[in-house]
Amino acid sequence: MNNSSSKTIYQVSELTRQIQQMLESSYRSIWVEAEISSLSKPASGHWYFSLKDDSSQIRCAMFRNRAGISAYKPNEGDLVRVRGKVTVYAARGDMQMIIEHVEAAGEGLLQKQFDELKAKLQIEGLFSQEIKKSIPKLPKSIGLITSPTGAAIQDILSTLKRRFPSIPVRIYPTVVQGSAAASQIIAALQFANNENTCDVLILTRGGGSLEDLWCFNDEQLVRSIVTSNIPLISAVGHEVDITLSDFAADLRAPTPTAAAEIVSPDKQEFIEQLLTTKARLIRSQERYLTNLAQNIDWLSKRLRHPAANISQYHKRLEQLQQALLVSQQRQLRNQRTSMVYLNNRLKQLNPDNMIRVKKQAILELNLRIKNAIKRTIETNRQKFDHLSAQLSTVSHERTLDRGYAIIENQSGEIVTKSGDLHKDDSVIITHADGSKRAVIEK
Repeated sequence: MNNSSSKTIYQVSELTRQIQQMLESSYRSIWVEAEISSLSKPASGHWYFSLKDDSSQIRCAMFRNRAGISAYKPNEGDLVRVRGKVTVYAARGDMQMIIEHVEAAGEGLLQKQFDELKAKLQIEGLFSQEIKKSIPKLPKSIGLITSPTGAAIQDILSTLKRRFPSIPVRIYPTVVQGSAAASQIIAALQFANNENTCDVLILTRGGGSLEDLWCFNDEQLVRSIVTSNIPLISAVGHEVDITLSDFAADLRAPTPTAAAEIVSPDKQEFIEQLLTTKARLIRSQERYLTNLAQNIDWLSKRLRHPAANISQYHKRLEQLQQALLVSQQRQLRNQRTSMVYLNNRLKQLNPDNMIRVKKQAILELNLRIKNAIKRTIETNRQKFDHLSAQLSTVSHERTLDRGYAIIENQSGEIVTKSGDLHKDDSVIITHADGSKRAVIEK
């Protein structure tokens, strides 16, 4: 018989708990790609469904806090990619997945939407460096647009308190996650611009998944950031987290702490700069007072009796009067000379004189043209006569007049050799006074 005391006996709940611990430690955060089946969305806001492939399936649950902020709304039969952990539902002993994120399989719906919207806004020029505003080095007031209960606000406030506690901070509270977050952030940004009490704004929250930070990719929020009259720093998530608000902001900080360091100078460095500036001002003031004292001493030595100054000014006035008279006379002479010159120029430029000169020029040109035409006609006539004489000299009529004749065969070709003729050939003999037909006999 088996001794039951040597066996390990489990209670069902204990066994279930150990299996749950093993699964959760081994599959804490995994991705699964499969088809959705048996989808249920009850009024509680939770989603229940199964993931299946050709041979297996697994039950899944996505609770309200995650389902409510999911940008992707699954449907029955969708091929999806989910992220979650594997656990055991102790009440039934069923293995299931607790889903934290769901997206369309393949490229990923959220990432695809992010890339498409980014490309659209970039083409519009909303991310251009030319439209970004400069961040003040020492703002009079800093505005924080964030959740009043998040870790990001505590990081910023503690950094500002450590670096420069005298800068006042104005908090514009808003939710920073979920479907209502984008509209609340836009409202807070508009309120800050209308209030116009801050020199710079910091839009911030802690890190999270792409889905957690999705409200910062809202198109209307991006446009509100670009049109903000107050410079804005985006400090959303950690350094690896990128949102469209980062591209639209006037400056992106990798972390909330870094944003606080950007807008606040280090207190100790600022004090040292003030002390250095104070020392320079004191030295400058001392030099100014020393120079002023020396000038007073020098001027006191040059101080003269008022009567002497009046006499000197009287002489100077007489000199200036004489110089003024000489200058006026010189100007009158110059103006008289100029008037004479201009009068002569006016006479020269009289239209009647110009017309008379132009008419004479036209007559001379007309005469020159007529003479040129006559010379050209005479020259061409002489050339014609010369060429006619040359042509007459070499003409065949002149040759025929001297007793020569031209002989043509039956084809009308000129015969130049006796060997080209044969007995009984018919030829035409042309003399100066006419032509005769003949026949070769021998």
